[in-house]
Amino acid sequence: MKKMTRNLFSTTLFVVMLGSSSNVFSQESFVIDGDDELKTFKATYAERHMTVQDFTLKNISKDVATSEIHNINGCVSTIKGTVTWENVGYTTTENFFNNINCEGSIIIRNCPEVNNPNGFQDYTTINGDFIIENCPSMRTGHGGWQDAAIHNLTKITGDFKLINIGGVSGTGLRNLKEVGGDFEISGLAQEFWDLRGMPLESIGGSLTLTNNALFENLVGFENLTSIGGDVTIFDNPKLPNNSGTWDNSSTFFGYDLVAKLIATNVIKTTASFKLGTTDNPATMGESYVIDSQEKMDAFIAVQPGIKEIIKDLTISGNITSLDKVQNRVSAITGTVTWENNELVENTEHFFDKIACKGGIILKNCPNLQWPNGFDNDTYTIVNGDFVIENCPKFITAAGNGWGGHSFSHLEKVGGNLRLIGIEGNMSEATLPNLIEVGGDFELTGCTTFWQIYSHDNQNGTMLDRIGGSLIIKDNPKFWSLEGLNKLQEIGGDVIITGNDIPENSEDWRPGLCLVKNWKQHGIVKTTATIELKRGDNVLDVDNLPDCGDGWITAQEMEKADTDIVIYQTADKAIHISAPWNNYTVTIYDISGSLIKQFVSTENVTICDGSNLKSGAYAVRINHNGLSIGRLIVVK
Repeated sequence: MKKMTRNLFSTTLFVVMLGSSSNVFSQESFVIDGDDELKTFKATYAERHMTVQDFTLKNISKDVATSEIHNINGCVSTIKGTVTWENVGYTTTENFFNNINCEGSIIIRNCPEVNNPNGFQDYTTINGDFIIENCPSMRTGHGGWQDAAIHNLTKITGDFKLINIGGVSGTGLRNLKEVGGDFEISGLAQEFWDLRGMPLESIGGSLTLTNNALFENLVGFENLTSIGGDVTIFDNPKLPNNSGTWDNSSTFFGYDLVAKLIATNVIKTTASFKLGTTDNPATMGESYVIDSQEKMDAFIAVQPGIKEIIKDLTISGNITSLDKVQNRVSAITGTVTWENNELVENTEHFFDKIACKGGIILKNCPNLQWPNGFDNDTYTIVNGDFVIENCPKFITAAGNGWGGHSFSHLEKVGGNLRLIGIEGNMSEATLPNLIEVGGDFELTGCTTFWQIYSHDNQNGTMLDRIGGSLIIKDNPKFWSLEGLNKLQEIGGDVIITGNDIPENSEDWRPGLCLVKNWKQHGIVKTTATIELKRGDNVLDVDNLPDCGDGWITAQEMEKADTDIVIYQTADKAIHISAPWNNYTVTIYDISGSLIKQFVSTENVTICDGSNLKSGAYAVRINHNGLSIGRLIVVK
């Protein structure tokens, strides 16, 4: 018997008396290897009810396991770390896992006798790994075991692995919502058809389903919102390629669910994939450059059973049949590029059929106009670049009848967002949901683009962050920086030239003076290059006028919210401390009725509140477009 001491406390044992029995917290972890060591352990630590770190049982015969394990809880009451059974001849998990408080990982390996999972019935959370491996008699999902095994588990913080066990089902996992590490079910020869009824939402690590003879349906994984690692679904011979409906009208999911999970940003674009079977493995992770019609014809002639998930795809030149690529490819995790194509007119039957979740570049396609391929909420996030350049006919959501369509669903672009040389209508309806651009945000040479936010309609882009540079050039009708006044960060340079934006602000639109505000409040870095021009005049940002009331930065709002202090004193006076010496104070009662309003010219103001009745009041401070409120209670 090996004892491994952990430096958890400075003393060897910490003893707490509980009634007539002792509860001992030990720094020790125990590895009990063999029948004799188990008997010695029980004799040595009888009725000690220890709390230990890790606890391992290995190489215990069936007879000794049957006679000794059922009352081992007299020696150990709590296992803080990992409990491991390795080659233990016990037939049941009862009388151990339900009698000992196992607070960490649970690992059962190479225990061919164990067949009763009842010891886990009351477990709802495993704070670590939960692994059952090479225990072919252990059934957790059918024959009544779905209600007497691991059915109450809701969360496993580490890995969840069922490998070569007797069976599993979705009803047996009907409460499992979260796995923090890897999720693996492999090597099941029987009683594993699907996981229908499992409500799993997130897998922090990789998903692995391999070598399951009867597994025929990916149901149970369709509601996932996140997979943090890779995806391996391999050598499950009955799993279909495509989803559909059984004769009883129930839905089944095949390999094509993987592409759908990529399309909805559940699977990261950095993930690797292994799909198919040993005899018919799917091609995964390749990149292709198609620069002739001959190459395109050869490419689409290949129609595999399981469609490819590829990395990058470049289609260059006057090539047709782009709508046929969907027959071979289900997802593109890298960058898809269309360039130098005078024949292509439509994005439909490509972007709406293939999950393009990396970058999208459409460049030098003079007749490309129809944006239907982006007309769904699949494209809320593009993880790479999103570039439309020199495609003058391309229709955005600002075009007549195209409101809410085109790429107007975009909320986040991980790389550069560049709209260059688009001559069709562009306005606040073009990017109404955009919040973040990880790289450069560029609007150049868009002849009809006039604003990205409508003051009148109160809608349009309200960007929060630009990780790279802000470039707005040569847009002759672009007349306002509204929609950019809530920016909290610009990571690169600022270049605004060749537009119709005034230097000063008006009550309905911010001018170039907003850039001065950005510089003053650190939204633009001190190392940034700022290039501003109006007409032929080069402008010095420091000499621009101050923006008027109403055009404030997010930083100003946040700082004011922190600096303003309002409270009631003992004599019912209202104490107001603000970072300015000129602001308006308005007090409302709980019904919204105006109680008092005045202008303060002092940083600290004491307002007489003796006439206020007991109750709640809203105190609002207004200064140069800022409006900050506090709730006070008058006693």
